[in-house]
Amino acid sequence: MRPCIATDAISAAKRLGIRVVLETTSHPLNVAVQKAEYEKLGLPPSEAINCLDANVDFFRKEAVAVDLVLAASNYVKDGLLELGVKQDRIAVVPYGLNAKFYEKPPDPVPGRVLFVGMIDPHKGLEYLAGAARQLRTEGFTGEFRAVGPFVCPEVLRHPAFKGLNYTGPMTRDEVKKEFASADIFVFPTLTDGFGMVLLEALFAGLPIICTPNCGDVVCDGFNGRVVPSHSSVALSEAILEVVTNRSRRAEMSRNALSRVGLFTWEAYQHRLIDALRSVFPTNGPDRATFIAVR
Repeated sequence: MRPCIATDAISAAKRLGIRVVLETTSHPLNVAVQKAEYEKLGLPPSEAINCLDANVDFFRKEAVAVDLVLAASNYVKDGLLELGVKQDRIAVVPYGLNAKFYEKPPDPVPGRVLFVGMIDPHKGLEYLAGAARQLRTEGFTGEFRAVGPFVCPEVLRHPAFKGLNYTGPMTRDEVKKEFASADIFVFPTLTDGFGMVLLEALFAGLPIICTPNCGDVVCDGFNGRVVPSHSSVALSEAILEVVTNRSRRAEMSRNALSRVGLFTWEAYQHRLIDALRSVFPTNGPDRATFIAVR
């Protein structure tokens, strides 16, 4: 398959008068963030990192050619604007989750800090590991669990990532149990278009500590904390703030559950339909619509 196949299809659709919608789940410049982190840590680059310039150029050509770009979060929208996509061609459509995702009520273990996702530098795990090491020197006895597959095996041997209990990959049911037994969820990602794990944590009633570089699930101070990326200090302070103040933790848990209705499949459906209406005639589409998914 030629690299330009998607842009060829977009051009062909436009010639036929077909409106084109591009769904993008990642920040256009996320590979650049990954590259910087890999270089800083002295880790071998991935194939995607080696193709950084080509990836960004291709992303730009797709995004500026279509009628509408669906962005999974405001973080993704900011990246699209940086690429040169016009604001009125972007619609932020956060994802949703089955409202009945959890069959049983959560049973949190006090002090258990959970991360779920790929074990890779761009997830910010070195900063969470640094926070764990610092908190232990201050007497914190809670457990730090990192659940997920190793994308970069060298991470396990790198000193910057010491301090977390890496469980490896788990089945979906096992991951649900991890969320149900956690006290707090921490997602220190450096770049993520929209982490679905944020919704899994939200639906479990977990206070969430995250960075701004992901989905718009956390209202800072309401159902968690939004802290700067690349900061072990900010993570450690936020973890202590939530975990050691049990009434505050309980309040954030209730607030998390109050936001579930904003992120159900039905809510996502309504947001998506509203976004698509902006490119369809008011009396409904008279041509088939080509959806390009990235």
